[in-house]
Amino acid sequence: MAILQLMNLAVGFGERTLFSGGNFGVEAQDKIGIIGGNGVGKTTLFRVITDDLRASEGQVAISNGCRIGYLEQHAMADSDETLYEAVESVFEPLRKMEAELSSLAEAIDKGEGDLAALTERQHTLSEAYQEGGGLTYKSRTRAALLGVGFSEEMLSRPVKVLSGGERTMASLTRLLLSDANLILLDEPTNHLDMEACIWLEEYLRAWRGAALIISHDRYFLDRVTNKTVLLSGGRFTAYDGAYTEFMKKREAEYAYEKRLYQKQQDEIRRIEGIIETQRRFNRERNIRMAESKQKAIDRIMENMEKPPEDEKSIHITMHPGRESAYEVLKGENLSKSFDNEKLFDGVNIDVYKNECVFLLGRNGCGKTTLFSILRGEKTADAGTVTVGKRVDMGYYDQTQSDLPPVKTALEVVRDAFPMKTETELRSALATLGIRGEAVHSEVGTLSGGERAKVALVRLLLGAPNFLLLDEPTNHLDIGAKEALEDALLSYGGTVLAISHDRYFINKLATKIVTLEKDGLRVYPGNYEYYLEKKAAKPETAVAAAPKKDTAYKEEKAQKAEERKKKNRLLKVEAEIEETEKAIAEKNGGLETAGADYQKAMELSGEIEKLETSLAALYEEWEILSEEL
Repeated sequence: MAILQLMNLAVGFGERTLFSGGNFGVEAQDKIGIIGGNGVGKTTLFRVITDDLRASEGQVAISNGCRIGYLEQHAMADSDETLYEAVESVFEPLRKMEAELSSLAEAIDKGEGDLAALTERQHTLSEAYQEGGGLTYKSRTRAALLGVGFSEEMLSRPVKVLSGGERTMASLTRLLLSDANLILLDEPTNHLDMEACIWLEEYLRAWRGAALIISHDRYFLDRVTNKTVLLSGGRFTAYDGAYTEFMKKREAEYAYEKRLYQKQQDEIRRIEGIIETQRRFNRERNIRMAESKQKAIDRIMENMEKPPEDEKSIHITMHPGRESAYEVLKGENLSKSFDNEKLFDGVNIDVYKNECVFLLGRNGCGKTTLFSILRGEKTADAGTVTVGKRVDMGYYDQTQSDLPPVKTALEVVRDAFPMKTETELRSALATLGIRGEAVHSEVGTLSGGERAKVALVRLLLGAPNFLLLDEPTNHLDIGAKEALEDALLSYGGTVLAISHDRYFINKLATKIVTLEKDGLRVYPGNYEYYLEKKAAKPETAVAAAPKKDTAYKEEKAQKAEERKKKNRLLKVEAEIEETEKAIAEKNGGLETAGADYQKAMELSGEIEKLETSLAALYEEWEILSEEL
């Protein structure tokens, strides 16, 4: 049975209809991906479901017991609240009860007011507070934040100093602590690093509630969703299956619709030929036949539906201007520090002709800095970079900071290629969907996706044979991402890229390198191969071999460290058992405390401390278990 049902839903603004005929339902454990181009109304749909916007037609039917939680695309606004306070705010009703209980206790102690009424109110409120989780919500908040990867020190940081990824994780934590059983997620993987994406995937796969998910992250959709809803051309189409399965069905549908439309067009042309012939005879019988045939055309056209625009209507082509040498780029013993803190050290990287290499690593590990060193913009503290012969380098900057905001899209590409004609430049922009009056729009007024396309056009017109791409799929919708993938698959040059788009990586990578403080690890394959080898043992990746004279010492130290970790693991397991027993005893004391609010508060404080310790112990246990 559906917990939420859209019935003939439509939204319009003035004379423009954004979408109409919205019909689909959400079952209790559905995870549904909502996909479609930028600006088609996906976020607007969420606003209608949450009653933030009134639909023009139709309705959203929500079943009794359906509790909706919403994670907006731009999660958690700037605030002076600490991270802990912002997440704990999901329990605001409990905090209000807590404040009232404190006031009641003070009034009773001072003998103010009707003692019997105050005591009765205290008893009623205390029961509601305990039933609502009042005795454990603080410890649950802390444990959840620590569980998703925040450190104890970070809990006291103001929200306004957190990164975009940290805010997203905090908002997700707050949402998941709520009692919602249907959550709306608008681009939840934006700003998240790969480890955080994996954590969220596993959480949602195990979660027994329902979710509607707007996302351009195709790998995430494949891992999490069981249904897909396409919003395109102002209409909704629902499919069983995740993104890749949906694409297979959609392509088959589109091919059928296109063939049917073509057959109808051919039939109309055939009948029009008959009509023209009959009219030339200009006899009454011929005129009647012509009129009859015209009615046949009218019937065909009445039932004829033009296929929606091909989602792959953007087609990108790229070819290198010339062949490069086999050795494209070599970095040796590169290191970089900032403020006396080592960012990375001992980095050795080799990129060869026709490779597609992806550089991965946690946020802040120095990937973009390494990119800047490899292309000569920054200088390493140590080490050398050698660019191969006949290598023409092209760089895509994810921030597009070098696009002048007051110049038009056409002016930007004309400045870069003054010898090309306006027709050539407009044609290049048109291949990425920037055509008509849009070419005369100032860059500063364009959307993030449009600016990304201008930057890509300028890059491709240079015909480089070595592309350095820093998050090239950021801001692109799914159609543009797939067009870029197809272009890179047929590109005859070499690629070195930074990306968090795992679908993109998996489709293109011939080699993956991960940046760590002590250098690079190399995985000769795509993303699935990288995951497989990473899950096995770290040694399966190719790393710089240790010097022969230190190999014995390193092996001995490694074995000693392993024994130390095993001993610590046993100790942590014993501490977990002791802590869980202590929590059980304290919870037993809470049950016997009854209406003794003071004693209950003391016990809940002790439970909170124990649960915080338990969360830290479990975190350490997981780390040790993975390492052994």
